[in-house]
Amino acid sequence: MSHHLPPPYICLITRDAVLSRVVRDILKFVFPLNHFQTLESFSELDINHRGIVLYDRQTIPMPNKCGLSIVNRQDKWIALNTINCNCYDYLQLGFLGQIETNHFEFLPKAIKSIQEGELWFPRHVMESFIIDLCIDDTQKISVSITEKVTEKFSLTKKERRVFELMLQGFSNIQIARDTNVSINTVKTHAYNVMSKLDVHSRYELFAKAHELTV
Repeated sequence: MSHHLPPPYICLITRDAVLSRVVRDILKFVFPLNHFQTLESFSELDINHRGIVLYDRQTIPMPNKCGLSIVNRQDKWIALNTINCNCYDYLQLGFLGQIETNHFEFLPKAIKSIQEGELWFPRHVMESFIIDLCIDDTQKISVSITEKVTEKFSLTKKERRVFELMLQGFSNIQIARDTNVSINTVKTHAYNVMSKLDVHSRYELFAKAHELTV
């Protein structure tokens, strides 16, 4: 959870030359241009790429339809030009963030957040995802994920609260405001929680928590 993360290697996959220029212009003020490249297909993407992948939903087919699973890859994916944010398809497929059409100004913040282990999705998408994780489809009985994780992994009282807010889709900044502590303190608690559960991203954290309820 360092403040001095190295500049990410960013790869944009799109067939839209205008989008490519827009994204490059937005990012050049935040990240080195020598860390940015544009591709037109998944086949051109290095299998060992470990940076950020920006995927253009409008000009490139969905990865799963091309036989590409991004869940177990080492890179981190953000879907661009998303329209229907009422579902969490991208989250389920392994994406760590999504940017709606004409909201590319949020891209630098999204990249930095994902670098620090957060997710970047609309709040209602996160809420729907958490509700589906916490409720059994047949019995519709709410399951206390927080209590099970706290007991199993010996979370402290403060770690438990941070974990609970992470599950609700709160960002580190929002957690800091809610708990009245500094952002560095939140990052420390979040890091401790993820270390105890042996996960490396919030997506993995949600999946691990879900495993404990089934």
